[in-house]
Amino acid sequence: MFWYDLLLLISAAARGVLTKAFERIPLILAKRLAVIVTDLSEYTVLGGDMTLRNRETLANLLLAFPSDSLRVLLLGRGKQLDNQAVMQFLQHVFAEVQKVQSFKEE
Repeated sequence: MFWYDLLLLISAAARGVLTKAFERIPLILAKRLAVIVTDLSEYTVLGGDMTLRNRETLANLLLAFPSDSLRVLLLGRGKQLDNQAVMQFLQHVFAEVQKVQSFKEE
């Protein structure tokens, strides 16, 4: 349950930033958390609840911290891991975040 609880905690923090319920979380901390979630994706890409939770967590972080430098960092990390499934995970999350952001702009 550790990983599930960790992902819930990260998602809650990101949503707290989005709704202004929490004080601002430093971008450097958000970047570190996003790298941890990306690293975890290497083990959760097979499907199931953890895959969905991992996607949700990273998407929440990207929505709360809309930073190009964060996306570049994560793509770099994905390349370091040299795992095609991780790169597909990142691309999927980026596309979903883009959809949500486009709804917010309308």
